[in-house]
Amino acid sequence: MNIMPRPGWVAISIPEEMINEIKRLIEQNPHLGYKSTSDYVAEALRRLFSKHSQLVSRFLPVKIQEDHVMIRDSLVGRDVTVRFLDGGVAHCDDCDKAECVHINYALTLPDVTTFLKRKGWKRKT
Repeated sequence: MNIMPRPGWVAISIPEEMINEIKRLIEQNPHLGYKSTSDYVAEALRRLFSKHSQLVSRFLPVKIQEDHVMIRDSLVGRDVTVRFLDGGVAHCDDCDKAECVHINYALTLPDVTTFLKRKGWKRKT
């Protein structure tokens, strides 16, 4: 079945299983106000985009080195260092953690992913 999208919209492919879950959620929760799966997906994408936009405006890469990245975090008002250690471990000096928003942001920077890939560094999960 090939359905043309509404004017001003484009068609995308989403796994059928996911669409069925969305339909079920909409049917079981009419109080949420979604009229269609496309309305639900559009809202979900808007929220995700907003979240990512906030991350981009909060953080600014200051210095990128082979073993660490310095990021300006406007929320805490200081520079934060994320280190990339052997064995696929990342460490944030500010949070003193191996998993945080600073590490997640650092791993979105193209220059960082390029040099980590070149070094053969893979994040330990």
